[in-house]
Amino acid sequence: MAPTAYTIFTLRAIRPSVRQKLEEDRRSIGSSREADSAGHILPPNRIASALRGLRWKDVENIRTLCDMPQFKEYRNLHIIEQLKSRSVFFDKGLTDNEIENIQKRFEIQFPPDLLEFLSTALPISNGFINWRNSSIENINVIKDKLKLPLEGILFDIEHNSFWFEGWGSKPNNLLESLEICKEKMNQAPQLIPIYFHRFIPQNPFERNNPIFSVHQTDIIYYGENLFNYLEIEFGIKGYKDIDFESIKTIPFWTDIVG
Repeated sequence: MAPTAYTIFTLRAIRPSVRQKLEEDRRSIGSSREADSAGHILPPNRIASALRGLRWKDVENIRTLCDMPQFKEYRNLHIIEQLKSRSVFFDKGLTDNEIENIQKRFEIQFPPDLLEFLSTALPISNGFINWRNSSIENINVIKDKLKLPLEGILFDIEHNSFWFEGWGSKPNNLLESLEICKEKMNQAPQLIPIYFHRFIPQNPFERNNPIFSVHQTDIIYYGENLFNYLEIEFGIKGYKDIDFESIKTIPFWTDIVG
């Protein structure tokens, strides 16, 4: 991508001293983390302080900058700091081995921004999915969560006369209707639970997939992307701040949003 005048202006606006300070902070992240009395990892406050001097919306629109590992790391640390201030507790981030085992166990694939967030720190407050807990009970809880969107739609087909027009004409036979739903849903992107009944699609496998609030067929958007959603969920921003026109189209789920 050839640099535009806007790109050059933004690059120049970030003074060398600031870039140097951010790079020093990035390198020190691993050694400067502290833990609270409950053993939850606390990202360094000075990382969030460094972020306040940057226009993140501008930076993230520049591919050559937003693809730099340190900026992804700062973005995650910044939202973690914000969530901590809303009493969300965190454990250390998931390791590469843990992520590989989790994705194999549940036959899912975390989209890149969710993977990076969970690798930085794992939210363990009530309502969040504790991906690290490998007890049989918790594994079953997560499996049930993964099935929830399909089961909710099946329930509404059986009990509330729901039918999605994109599936064609609704059969008169209930069992046939349910089988068509299951077949069609196998083709839709898998939804991965984040917090209570908020989900992110795993496909397309890229950043900035929208967040859906799913309760049977009462389905609405709850964020343009993971970070926007977390700000809205925990009162940092309001629902009215969602830029619905910028939301990415997700097969099936976009069409069913109420």
